[in-house]
Amino acid sequence: LQLRVAEHFVPVFVLAREYIIIAGEAGQDMYFIRSGAVVVVAIDGKVGRKLEVGSFFGEESMLNYTISTESYRSATDTHLLQLSREALQAVLIDFP
Repeated sequence: LQLRVAEHFVPVFVLAREYIIIAGEAGQDMYFIRSGAVVVVAIDGKVGRKLEVGSFFGEESMLNYTISTESYRSATDTHLLQLSREALQAVLIDFP
């Protein structure tokens, strides 16, 4: 299963201070941090926790078909692995 999921990762490079997920948008993807860092930004603009290498985000709204309640912004130039809902669903069909 892990190998099948890994086949669907899309590498993404994000410049520092670029928004990856914006609060209020429907979650379609989740991301894994390969290098760099991402900060969580509340709706009121306050910067919260910092996510670093090995962390992931976006899974809750992606898996639950909900609106993201927080924004995620790169704190540094960041390399991510993106996994779309569609890709995950395609893999899970083979692993019920």
